[in-house]
Formats: sequence, C-alpha cells, structure tokens
Amino acid sequence: MKFKLSKNIFLIVLFFLANIVVSCKKEEDKDSSAYEDKVIPSASYIISGKIEKVYQINSMNADEIRVYGEKNYLLATCSISSDGQFRVALPIPPSDYLDSVNKGTPPTGLNISNKAAKGVKIKLIAYKKGQEVGAVEKLKTEENVVYQNQYIYIDSNNILTGGYSLTENDIEYEFIYNENLKKGWNLVLTTMSKEKNNENKIITQYETDKKEPGGMTWVIW
Repeated sequence: MKFKLSKNIFLIVLFFLANIVVSCKKEEDKDSSAYEDKVIPSASYIISGKIEKVYQINSMNADEIRVYGEKNYLLATCSISSDGQFRVALPIPPSDYLDSVNKGTPPTGLNISNKAAKGVKIKLIAYKKGQEVGAVEKLKTEENVVYQNQYIYIDSNNILTGGYSLTENDIEYEFIYNENLKKGWNLVLTTMSKEKNNENKIITQYETDKKEPGGMTWVIW
C-alpha cells in the first residue's frame, strides 16, 4: 500500500472544475483465459448495488465488473444486469497479493500502529464485451465536496491516524487519517473537499467509523 496521490485527487479536481472529462487509464489488453485461474473462489465480503449513472457514452450497457488489487491481480468478477444491478463477492487475497502498509517511508505526521501489517486496496473496473470502459465507484457529490467508498483488505488489525500535506502543481493537498482497520475487508469513507476561502487547497479524509451519507450512488466514469 503506497502513500501517493491517487486517482481520487484527480476525480475531485474534475468535479470541482465542473468539467468531467474522464480518462480512465487503459490496461494492456489481456487474454481472458490468462487470468481466470487467478480468481480466488472463497468469498468473504459482498459488494452489491445498482449502476445509476455513467459519464462516458461507451460505458453504457457495461456487462461485467472485474475487481483488481493494486498489483493488478484479478480478485473477482461479476456480471452487470441489463438494469445495472451487480453483486460481487470479494475473496480473502493470498499473501503475495498484499503490500506492506509501511512500504517506503511513511510521510511525517502519519501514525501507523501496526507497521508489520499488509493489505490491498481494490479498484472496480467496468467492461463491455470484454473491453474496459471505465472505473466503478460509489460516490456522492455536493458543492465543493465528494464522498467516495473505498474497500481495503488488511491481514491484521491496524490503526492509521494523523496526516500530512504536500503541494503539487500549486495545489496543496492535506490528508487526514482516522482508520481503525480490522483484519479482513474494511469499508473506508473518503471525503474530499475544498478548504473554505482557499481554491488551491484540497482536504482528503479517510474514516472507517463514519456512516456514509445518504444519496451515494454507483457510477461508471
């Protein structure tokens, strides 16, 4: 698990500019038969919902979701019904799919209670007839705020607190952690917001014990 700017930051910038131009990075073409044997059969966590909105024309009528870890290992797949319903079972990842939470040098100000823990954050990717068509996210957008669900597996209990700041392209990013991660799969609510009266500062908070706000919907972007 690496500490770096993620796709979430670019997502919030896109929303704040009110000009959503999605550019989901395409993975190299893969032969479906080459990764089918990597799917782990024992499910331990269920994600389900209904796709309510798509941001690209070619994302319409997507028929499949594939779940990848940060090392691009395929963890699970599921179909998307004609009305957008899906249900995907997340397995317990094998140890070689996991990455150390203490990989590299954690930013000053970020406190990690269990530096020996390993974990993985997943990404859900939509496909249509075998072709990638966008990222699947559960979101809610308000004025200057974006809420997003993230799903993280951890192999032992770990608590992340504190935070840090960095500046990139004249924009200041502040990251605040309040994650009480339990062994297994965890839902992390990410809240990204602009600081009041400062258009060039974006604050991202990661919380495990905060209830998600009403009105969050599944989208493909």
